[in-house]
Amino acid sequence: MAALAGAFAAWGGHKGSGLGMVVQLFGVLAGSPALPPELAGFGMVIVTVRPDLLTSPDEFARSVAAYADSVRGARPIPGGPPVRMPFDRSRAERKRRLAEDAIDVPDTVYSKLAEIAAR
Repeated sequence: MAALAGAFAAWGGHKGSGLGMVVQLFGVLAGSPALPPELAGFGMVIVTVRPDLLTSPDEFARSVAAYADSVRGARPIPGGPPVRMPFDRSRAERKRRLAEDAIDVPDTVYSKLAEIAAR
């Protein structure tokens, strides 16, 4: 309930708040009110882009890979972990779990899932 009372904080400082505003205005494009009351009545916008209209698919893939490599090659904060691209951690975690062929789940979660499956 604290979130509904305004406990959300902008992520990423001034750039994050600007990105948040852009995302909110994309919702307005989809018919959502600019200030949805009580977090209801949201619109949804899907932006699709065909890179092949602007460049070759191979060149686009090379550019994206080069960008990802430059982000990953950035200097981390002192003592911090390596810089990652979105989904790097989850991709590595999925690979690890597939190799182990197991996922640890708390007993309470397992029993609830078993309960649901038994219905």
